[in-house]
Amino acid sequence: MSSKTWIYVIILIIVLAAGGIFFWWMYKGGKVTPKAAESPKPAVVTQSFEDVPPNYWAFKEIEGVNEKGYMFGWMYFQPDGNVTRGVLAAAVGKAYDKIASPATPSFTDVPATDVNYQWIEGLKAAGWMEGYPDGTFKPGNTADRATIVVAISRAFANGDSNVILPPSPVVFPDVPDTHWAYKYIEYAADKGLVYGYSDGTFRPDQTAIRSDLAIILARAKAGSDDAVPVPTTRTFIDILPDNAAYKYIEYVFNNANKAMSGIFRPDDFADRAVVAVVMARADAGSEAAIPAGPATPTFSDVPTTHWAYKHIEYVNSKGIMTGNGDGTFRPDAQTEYAKRFTIAVAIARAKGLLNNFTPPTTPSFVDVPTTHQFFAEIESLKAAGLINGCREETNPSPPPDKLYYFCPDDNLTRATVAVFIYRAYVQTPVVTQHYICSATKTCVLTDGAGTDACKTDADCQATPTPGVTPTPTTTLATPTPTTSVTSPGTGAGTGTGTGTLLGALLLFRYLAGRKIK
Repeated sequence: MSSKTWIYVIILIIVLAAGGIFFWWMYKGGKVTPKAAESPKPAVVTQSFEDVPPNYWAFKEIEGVNEKGYMFGWMYFQPDGNVTRGVLAAAVGKAYDKIASPATPSFTDVPATDVNYQWIEGLKAAGWMEGYPDGTFKPGNTADRATIVVAISRAFANGDSNVILPPSPVVFPDVPDTHWAYKYIEYAADKGLVYGYSDGTFRPDQTAIRSDLAIILARAKAGSDDAVPVPTTRTFIDILPDNAAYKYIEYVFNNANKAMSGIFRPDDFADRAVVAVVMARADAGSEAAIPAGPATPTFSDVPTTHWAYKHIEYVNSKGIMTGNGDGTFRPDAQTEYAKRFTIAVAIARAKGLLNNFTPPTTPSFVDVPTTHQFFAEIESLKAAGLINGCREETNPSPPPDKLYYFCPDDNLTRATVAVFIYRAYVQTPVVTQHYICSATKTCVLTDGAGTDACKTDADCQATPTPGVTPTPTTTLATPTPTTSVTSPGTGAGTGTGTGTLLGALLLFRYLAGRKIK
């Protein structure tokens, strides 16, 4: 090439470099900004129990075992209990997925730490419930029947403006057209959500009870009274199938997004009967899989009429929990609370963790020495990654040295039961190995379908034969975050690539018209 051509080439190279530097400077200086990635939408938190809010230290575990059916709320629904404004907001908010968490609370008496905060804010944002002129919501005040009809009518109609007075009002004698909730009560009656009493009245100012709320909400969510399904299982011991509100209570507790919260009482101490019930459900897989107990009771203090009879008989037959030397089981709190070692031993036995397990010579916990009666069981759970040290229930972040203690003799709380069961059966499944002796004294491993009463037989323990490996319990799914969307070409090379391309095109056009010598 001629010297003139070389000059053109050098100029183009300089242009290319300058273009790249210019765009790089623009990008780094914020003049060129890549498209922001789309943030995943926060998952809606469903709260099943009034006394276990999302910020409770064992919230995840309690929700997990409740979802699996291993552990439910307190056995009583309290159908005649009064409905508070906070409970009403929570029920409607859960049923219709209305949730909000503004940085600044809308009401002076409902801080962000309130158990029903997100639901109260959700109904406030939807215009389904309002506060008082003084800026309060009064969540602890009882709600009357008119109040629950107003909230549910607005939810059913999807907005206050859609609640229309029907052309043929029912005309309740105690709900004149001057009543503040007249339109809503007539609307709900027209839609089949409410009916009057046998004397023709509606009693709008009467304090609403939990049955009232369950009935109206179930009809609204199901679409009609006939559409509310008859339950196949019973949840609460104080709601029999012959109760007029039975199917409605079961529906709103189990189907309508668990709108009617139960009471879990996480900090109450658990008795041995509670542990037996939860262990039986977890080991068998469900409540329905637990067989009826024998006709003759095994323990003198657990008659066939005991509420946990079949569960206690089940765990005893499986060797998961046994009785005392005097022939008793001591199921109730009046005789004995369960201890932390109680649940640890039960899980170790149920999961077969002692099979082929050699305890360490150095204890993991300073309060569970090698001489402890249940040293091997507790160490087997530690080795399986199912337990840590003890924690103070009132302090979710105990000091590090606290974890060197297991606190085996501390009373067991219901929340701690949930944590143990969640780790063993929901979050971190452990393969169950039960030694079963056949007639020929051949030891096999099974999924626990048979009895392991002969697992201590030396002949059987000597030559274990691998058997069926059980399918682990499905782990609770983690929501997949929304994929981030980034604009093509984003990054430090964007400007450089653009400048290089432009320079290359100019060079090509120039050289195409020149004869290279």
